[in-house]
Amino acid sequence: MKEAGRLSSILGWVLTAAVGIGLGYAAIAGKAYLDELEVRRNMTHQADFREIGAEFQGRLAVMVVRDGCRFCEMGRKWLDENGIQVTEIHRASSPAVDAALAGLGVSGTPILLFPDRYVLGFEPGVWAEAFEGRSGIQGGN
Repeated sequence: MKEAGRLSSILGWVLTAAVGIGLGYAAIAGKAYLDELEVRRNMTHQADFREIGAEFQGRLAVMVVRDGCRFCEMGRKWLDENGIQVTEIHRASSPAVDAALAGLGVSGTPILLFPDRYVLGFEPGVWAEAFEGRSGIQGGN
């Protein structure tokens, strides 16, 4: 009987430790998720991209992409549906853009670059706001 009580006590401690570790992990993962939501909520950031003006090639914006990015594909489709032409570049193929974005700590794609700001990620409403008044499209798409 003593042995059963001891085993029960050990299992109780192990279970308590496992739950504690799980809750700790959930707290860390939850904070990371909330941080990501905050970034997504505030996707438009001020930055000066006039130094890389040649990349714009007379277009409203540059869309920075990478191979295999499904959000880049969604962004291309949205741009096409709204009749917006942008200069598209692969991040790895443009040292000037890569250096500017690395200096800002930006790593994801797609990224819309305007001369005075950038929009990280694809969210139709945010993109519509970014282009509103620049190309004649209406916000809220």
